[in-house]
Amino acid sequence: MSYITPYQYYTNGGVVPTDNNWGSYQYVSLADIVNNFMSVFVGNDKQVNNVKRYEILFHAKQAIKKLNYDAMKNIKTVEMYVDSSLKMILPSDYVNYIRISVNVDGLLRPL
Repeated sequence: MSYITPYQYYTNGGVVPTDNNWGSYQYVSLADIVNNFMSVFVGNDKQVNNVKRYEILFHAKQAIKKLNYDAMKNIKTVEMYVDSSLKMILPSDYVNYIRISVNVDGLLRPL
């Protein structure tokens, strides 16, 4: 996964199709996490020496599990406007929405 600026996320750097990066932030594979850890920290003259890949995989799964417990408690609020196409671009830090309301004539009404 490469890291991109907000401009690149929303406009694809001006390159068509402009929606190419929408949602690209959603997933980092477990293989990427383990491979990155092994390339940086495992080996001779590094912080971790002689560790098996399955041990790193186990601890990575445990870390993701614990992170999900903590991250899911965070509730964010955002107000967005929907145009006539009834579509909107999800924010780049989107995790989970629990309620969507519609502003009709100045009154918020749940969907």
